[in-house]
Amino acid sequence: MDDLRIEYDAPNGVYFPGQAVTGKVVIQNREWIKARFLKICIHGGAHTSWGDTERRHRIDDKGRSEHYNEHVTYNATVNYLSGESIAWKSTDGQNGSVRYKIQVEILRIKKSKMEVEKVFSVLPYVDLNSIPRAGLPLEDSISWLPKKNTEVKFKFYIPKRGFVSGDTIPVSVDIENGSSSKISTITMKLIQINHFEAQQQTSHTAKEFFRFNRKNIEEEISRIQKKCDTAETLRFELEIPKETRPTFKTKLIHLAYKVAISIGNDKKLECELPIILGTVPVQPRPPSYSVAVGMSGPPCYEKMDHTYTIEFDQPNAIYVPGQLVRGTLTIYNACALNALSLKICIHGEVETFWKKFASKDRVKKAYPNDHTHGGPRSHGHYYKYSDHTKYTSKLNVVTAVSQPWSSIQNPTNKIPIGANIFPFVFQLPVNCPPCFEGTHGSVRYHVHVELNRPWSLDVEAKRSFTVIPILDLNMIPKVMNPMLSNACKHSGFLSSREFSIPKGGYTPGEVIPISVFIHNHAKKPIYYAKAKLMQHVHYQAQQENTHMLPDEHCHKHCEHKTAESVISEMEKSFEIKCCSEGEVQLALVLPNPLMPTFQTAILEVDYCIIVEVEEDKKLRCEFPVTIGTVPIGRVMGLARAPTYSIVEGDIPLVVEAPPEYQERVEVVMASAPPSE
Repeated sequence: MDDLRIEYDAPNGVYFPGQAVTGKVVIQNREWIKARFLKICIHGGAHTSWGDTERRHRIDDKGRSEHYNEHVTYNATVNYLSGESIAWKSTDGQNGSVRYKIQVEILRIKKSKMEVEKVFSVLPYVDLNSIPRAGLPLEDSISWLPKKNTEVKFKFYIPKRGFVSGDTIPVSVDIENGSSSKISTITMKLIQINHFEAQQQTSHTAKEFFRFNRKNIEEEISRIQKKCDTAETLRFELEIPKETRPTFKTKLIHLAYKVAISIGNDKKLECELPIILGTVPVQPRPPSYSVAVGMSGPPCYEKMDHTYTIEFDQPNAIYVPGQLVRGTLTIYNACALNALSLKICIHGEVETFWKKFASKDRVKKAYPNDHTHGGPRSHGHYYKYSDHTKYTSKLNVVTAVSQPWSSIQNPTNKIPIGANIFPFVFQLPVNCPPCFEGTHGSVRYHVHVELNRPWSLDVEAKRSFTVIPILDLNMIPKVMNPMLSNACKHSGFLSSREFSIPKGGYTPGEVIPISVFIHNHAKKPIYYAKAKLMQHVHYQAQQENTHMLPDEHCHKHCEHKTAESVISEMEKSFEIKCCSEGEVQLALVLPNPLMPTFQTAILEVDYCIIVEVEEDKKLRCEFPVTIGTVPIGRVMGLARAPTYSIVEGDIPLVVEAPPEYQERVEVVMASAPPSE
């Protein structure tokens, strides 16, 4: 045989996800080839591999215990082209890769087998318009207390989260410096995060039960640095290189990006903003129907297929509990569309999920009559393997269906050509929870369309919307009262602390004043104290293989899981000498935005303030607080609900005392009509 090669129809062998890989196998031979078959295979998958050194423990024959270092290799492979479509791009990394290739195999008679392979590339297609959060703005803030009663606050803002290669990320920084301290520089970096997952390499028969280990590698892509004064607004333009790969995620490899912001050389003044990189940029919203009707000419439907567009009446599709969700479904079709029914549905649910890993024992059966397993001397033995149990629960919040079109009212069973607009209106429950995304659960809402077509696949389109809460702290009496707590320690001498906060309810952006009165009768002075706001997310779920369905939740047969995270923290230095007393004022700043407190049957979010004096657990205090959207002392207007992400917490509150009884009597008498 002179030549055996593979040729692709696409230039340079480059394809997109969902595209057909076409080509040909060229065999140039001078004589007949005796062969049994010619096989052409396509292969694509992800592979991860790395080595690490782990500390191990063992006991020798004499019963002595010793520690030693052992080199461990981790690897894993996932095939993406076994009855599936190409889902991810071709990429090569330090600890993993995603590759695609075509293999040709010729099994010849009485001769060696002939094989040839050729690699092709798969370019990604990430449409940022299909990711709802890609068009939403991103903001965060950090604060610094250099001196007493002074605060330096930094607010960061990015107009959107989705970008493409070659774009510039506009970042605005607002600096509020109420102190005399100078701020040196602000540095911004674009960081690429590579997550790799693999299993430990072993000859164990039950390797599929071994849990995956994760390895994260961060790489700096670009950087920009500016000097700043005491108080000003800075604009940064962080460039994204054109060769930067878009964001993608597989079972073994996950590629993500973030903007890391650092102020000076202080590690406490750092902030991270996650972004999404795609290939199709975020487009502005299409014009409304009234604008489209007023255009000079009708749209050309010959250049487009059937498209389904869901539009909401509220900007950015943001609603509050109890509000009407209004919108329109627009179907653009180039020809008459055969259909039986059209349904527009709204759905919202709370979902919790996680996996629990455990080590179990298994017995390997004996083979007494099989000489390949040792013959009559083969006995069963125990070995351990790792197994996981899935826990999941679902709670339905809102479900409704509207049928604006049916073949019963239209005997032709056809949706006419052109733009067909179908309005919809749904009512949200008054007590529905807000949208939430957590590590083991979420609260999500969406509107989806179901078009039932005869002798064809049904069409489904979906668009998510956001529900923000309204929690008026004035309606909760207990959060208006001050909170006090005491802590004592006996170590030969008595030391006590008295902690207090003025109220138990706050809104995002407020400053929580914390008073600490210290009686120090110990032998050494006290130098510092710190406070932090903790967020507790409580999840409940039941085992997946129980007799109940995920939406049939029962508290008696469920597991609990709690995730804790530090939302805000601060530390203050001082000195209270031994055998003396002193009072310290701490100011804890709440970030904005911040998820308010809410509770459902399977998911709950609450907060607490932890105050510590020199990291002594015996001198530690916790205050459970409620985070709302309407601050105490302010009456929420009936005409317009407040915005969830913009709550002013620093406006002074003036609460006037009610008039005396005599004043109320005079007012009533003055307003009465004169006697006849």
